[in-house]
Amino acid sequence: MFKKFIFFILLAYQFCFSQEKLSQENSTFNDAVNTYLRNQKNITNQQLVEVGDSLYKSSKNDWQKVKSLFVIIGAYDSQFEYKKALDYSLEANSIAEKNKLIFWKTRTSGQVATLYAKIGFTKESIKYFDKALIYAADLDRKNELLSKSMILQAKSFVYQNQK
Repeated sequence: MFKKFIFFILLAYQFCFSQEKLSQENSTFNDAVNTYLRNQKNITNQQLVEVGDSLYKSSKNDWQKVKSLFVIIGAYDSQFEYKKALDYSLEANSIAEKNKLIFWKTRTSGQVATLYAKIGFTKESIKYFDKALIYAADLDRKNELLSKSMILQAKSFVYQNQK
């Protein structure tokens, strides 16, 4: 039940926050990456990792790097390789924080928190959910409220599982 809930939160989080305003260059890249995030081509997870790596290497800016890492994260997450997904999530979070990518700081922190919860590291999970809540305050009002709602739901589920 816990894994299904976290998966649902993660999936909803990925698609609800696609409302970010994008440059033309990032918009084209975003469309390409979203095809793989949704796996519309029905390729294997290993192929998704390779595609994500290729997208990362061809990225022209930090926004694109973070977005391409989500292809790799999603592939490893769906294979239940949470440690590998976590490593890439931490890398994405580092890029987002270092380069002040406001939208991505919230999302990557939430992603890291979710993966820590999946591997049973409750304290680390709560720490990253708290960071995501702080970062969410920098978003526009609509995304702030939506982000905070989803983060608090996921955080409460982690506490509930901890008992």
